[in-house]
Amino acid sequence: MDFGRCPICHARLDLEAMVQDDAGRELLAIMARLEPELAKALIQYLGLFRPAKSDLSNARAAKLAAEVLFLDSTSLMREALLETVQGMRVKQQDGTFKRLQNHRYLESVLTSLRSRGYVERDTPTASATPRQTSRTAQGVQALQQFAGRSRGDT
Repeated sequence: MDFGRCPICHARLDLEAMVQDDAGRELLAIMARLEPELAKALIQYLGLFRPAKSDLSNARAAKLAAEVLFLDSTSLMREALLETVQGMRVKQQDGTFKRLQNHRYLESVLTSLRSRGYVERDTPTASATPRQTSRTAQGVQALQQFAGRSRGDT
């Protein structure tokens, strides 16, 4: 079932096919839980991980998204994502950009925003979960939770 057309490339958007893929369903579930502005910033950020000669897989995008949301669950994340994307676009223009391999740059932006006294809103942008020692473990846990919800598990 075609859902519509991409406003940029005019390719058909097929949501039915997207939800048939477990990783695609997980990625949609992650994005659906977020405030629209945070989701938009996260999608732009995920684009910084796209390989030069191929698309970013749904599985990799879902894993990255879950990892990002565990770094910070407040409105600070939206600002950090936007600042990171803007910084990388400047690097693209001067020819020094290489696709991101990890979240270190984002983490440094988060630290910078905190040190500058960025004032957060009271409402969280994603459900807060206790921070574990490993971000990889957190990402795996989040993916398992999303997979269980999408299958109807409780």
